[in-house]
Amino acid sequence: MTKDVKDAPEGPETTLEAPSNWPKADRAMFAKQPPEAQAYLLDRDRRLNADYTRKMQDGKVYRDLAETWASYFDHVDATPTEVFTRLIETDRALRYGDDAARFTAVASVISQYGIDPRQFAQAVMAVTAQQGAVVEAQAAQASQEQAAAADRERRAMATATSMNRMAGNRGEYPHYQALAGAINDAARKALDRGETPDVHRLYTESAWSDPAIRTALIADERNQAAAGAAAAVETERRAKATKARRAGVGISGAGGEPMPRSGMSVEELLAQEMGMAVPRA
Repeated sequence: MTKDVKDAPEGPETTLEAPSNWPKADRAMFAKQPPEAQAYLLDRDRRLNADYTRKMQDGKVYRDLAETWASYFDHVDATPTEVFTRLIETDRALRYGDDAARFTAVASVISQYGIDPRQFAQAVMAVTAQQGAVVEAQAAQASQEQAAAADRERRAMATATSMNRMAGNRGEYPHYQALAGAINDAARKALDRGETPDVHRLYTESAWSDPAIRTALIADERNQAAAGAAAAVETERRAKATKARRAGVGISGAGGEPMPRSGMSVEELLAQEMGMAVPRA
């Protein structure tokens, strides 16, 4: 047999109270509202208070400023709003106005502040002269920079031409391809210093700074020296042999071996020495 289950009794409702700073009549009206309306009223009151506090904090800067310059406002017999408006309008005209608006603003400032127009004109001329000098100096600097850039370009082109010739002369610069990067870097630094690079010197320095290429250059030099010495010895040997050979078969036979008894005539011997054939009579 199933028993009926009754709903559990609800707990006591939460009682909301109006803020104590509300007027008595408002608090009485609040107490008569249903809970949902009371929650809404309390939330709206909190949001209004938060907005008011934020605005008060934002306005504190201006209130402090007005308080700081209170004596000045009294002296010029104007409210802070009037002073700020006048300054902002003048600043806006000078910054963003056309020529007529700017001249009007300047004339107003001269009149309101008691500035001597002649002294003001002299000051303007002085500033204009200073600005003109600055412009001239900037133009001169720009011209110098352009001339320097053109000179660097000329030197760079001459250097590139020399390096291209060097690249094609493998006999005199056999290691150029391996050293091209180092030579380019050294040439660029020289150009930046305002110098004209000596590519031959850069090649020599770069080659000597590379251990492997330096070793190869020394070996090549030694091989060339040895080959030259051997060639000189061989040349001298051949010269001596030719001299001795010619002395031995000379016309008089003096100073050499005895005239061979081959039955050949002098003409035939000479022709044989010279590699020629002389017919017999």
